[in-house]
Amino acid sequence: MKLLAVFLLAGCTSIAPREAYVAWKDGPCPDGGPQVELVRIVDSPTPTLDCIRAAPPAAAGEIVMLTLIGVPVMACVYDHTVYVNMNMARISDEMLQHELEHEFGMIHPSLLPLAQSCRESK
Repeated sequence: MKLLAVFLLAGCTSIAPREAYVAWKDGPCPDGGPQVELVRIVDSPTPTLDCIRAAPPAAAGEIVMLTLIGVPVMACVYDHTVYVNMNMARISDEMLQHELEHEFGMIHPSLLPLAQSCRESK
């Protein structure tokens, strides 16, 4: 029965990304100059499941915990791939832009999506 449940959940996730070069003039962080990244955008009906699958183990555990307490992750970016449900009109656009900000250097505490700051390069 568990195998069937895992199979059904895996069947809900998307695996066909669209690739695009994304240019961010001057970037959201002060690294100077335009930045260009090859980004895969996955239009997922279940971005929470895709985010759990794509996340490193510690982050996956956090996403599961958030989902169990009723605050599921609605979009994420890992390894230059953005997982988002594009069927929510303006909300989808805002989530996609937010995740692209992460791709270009922005970070925030997990539960404070509006408290963003630039990633410190080392």
